[in-house]
Amino acid sequence: MRIGKYPGSIGSLLIVLLFVSCRTVPQQLFRSDLELETVSIESVGTPIVYKEVSPDFLGFCIDSSQIFGGKWWEGSDVCVAGVGGAEASELDLQSGNLVKLTGELGNSVLRIGGSEADKLYYDIQNKGEKPEGYDLSLTKKRWKEIIDFCKLSNLKLLFTINAGPGSRLDKKGRKSEWQPDNARSLIKFAHDTNSPVFGWEYGNEPNGFSFIHGHRWKMTGSEYANGFNSFYDMVKDINPSYQVVGPAIAHWPVIGEFANLSKDFFRKIKNIDEITFHYYPQQSRRGAVRTRTARHDTMLSERNLDDVLNVIEHYKEIQADKFTNVPLWIGETGNAQFGGEPGVSDTFLSSLWFMDLLCLSATNGIERVMRQTLIGSDYGLIDSETTQPRPDYYTALLWKRMIKGYPVSVQYYVSGNEDQQRDGIRIYSFADYKDDEINLTFVVINLNTDKEFKINMPVKYGRSRFVIAKPVPGDVSKVLWNNIPPRLPVQDENILIPYDNFSNKGIVLPPISYAVIKAYEI
Repeated sequence: MRIGKYPGSIGSLLIVLLFVSCRTVPQQLFRSDLELETVSIESVGTPIVYKEVSPDFLGFCIDSSQIFGGKWWEGSDVCVAGVGGAEASELDLQSGNLVKLTGELGNSVLRIGGSEADKLYYDIQNKGEKPEGYDLSLTKKRWKEIIDFCKLSNLKLLFTINAGPGSRLDKKGRKSEWQPDNARSLIKFAHDTNSPVFGWEYGNEPNGFSFIHGHRWKMTGSEYANGFNSFYDMVKDINPSYQVVGPAIAHWPVIGEFANLSKDFFRKIKNIDEITFHYYPQQSRRGAVRTRTARHDTMLSERNLDDVLNVIEHYKEIQADKFTNVPLWIGETGNAQFGGEPGVSDTFLSSLWFMDLLCLSATNGIERVMRQTLIGSDYGLIDSETTQPRPDYYTALLWKRMIKGYPVSVQYYVSGNEDQQRDGIRIYSFADYKDDEINLTFVVINLNTDKEFKINMPVKYGRSRFVIAKPVPGDVSKVLWNNIPPRLPVQDENILIPYDNFSNKGIVLPPISYAVIKAYEI
């Protein structure tokens, strides 16, 4: 196995091509006067090979408000104190269709967290109480429903523990240091009942506490670090194998981290098992303050897609300085902050961003991406009213089934131009080492509205297997695989169609589309 070198031979070729059109997308995004250009996949420069993509690289979030009935985005047109203005009903975790769809994605980490996690009381003794500073409560019955859902869907649980106002009041109701007793009762109960818990996260977006909970509860980096150190020791005392995760700091597009606390936090903490940050590339109309408004074409900009690299670089510097062996996660992300943008986040336009983010993250050292949210609002993978998959669900499914191996960061020739970034075409590769063979999986994304690309490979890689996905004409909210709607359950081999002489014929990548390619060497 050669790690750290660009693979010298290409093994298998699979193509998954997805593109759709949308009921609400302006017609200028779908041009009829198309130009045809050629994509020549030839490597340029010195590549970097990253750690192998884990089967659970892509994880999923369900918001605490959906689990416990807090403030939520769906049904609301506004943002109130950093959260949605509607009251959520408790999600039915026993829904057969939800379990079925989640099980298809399987072998994942499920994060239950969000702003309402810092308002939650753990009523493990079933006393029916909700002390001062708490708005919601968790009962043994609801915990069992969560655990049953995880077991049925092959999920490991990451649960966000309250670091908010209620947990920072002493017995006399005065503001104090973080109080561990209530959290300990839940974590000890989870341990004693062998719940499939992967880890525990200390608080949600502490740099936003003054907006969500009021200025009195503003959290400094030092305060958060002190609480985190106590939390870490408490969790490890109960079960050393539990992962302790944080700081879950929010980063906005363009401006990055607001209310900066990461510097002091990382300077003062002693240990951490996974470093997480939250990032949304744009913001929906619900937010009164927006640094990048979600529109149909916003995430067709390569500059906007690459904005996340600034945040990744910030945390990679932290890793290099003090936490070299600690994995870096995008702990929460979705197409648009504040619940997603209707007609954008629930369409295939989101899938272009989603696939690009996964590839960009994997080829830049991120070890897990947690998608907000599995179900609900406009950015959910599953529509909560119909419990039917949205386009991003099928992107997640294809990633789970098709992307394997070691992410390779490398530039490629495109249309004779070494800088593919200017052509609106993005290419990523993954090296899958099997015995003496090296299989390469390529992801090719076409952001153009007026160009289609013919993908050419070297002659010796002419054999392939692939599936083409395209739109129901005029409706980007739906996806076709091989000209028919995808059908669940899906077996990997059913996605593929044999295709020979690929290098001679090539394949045309339509505007606003992506392809996943694996080649067999002839």
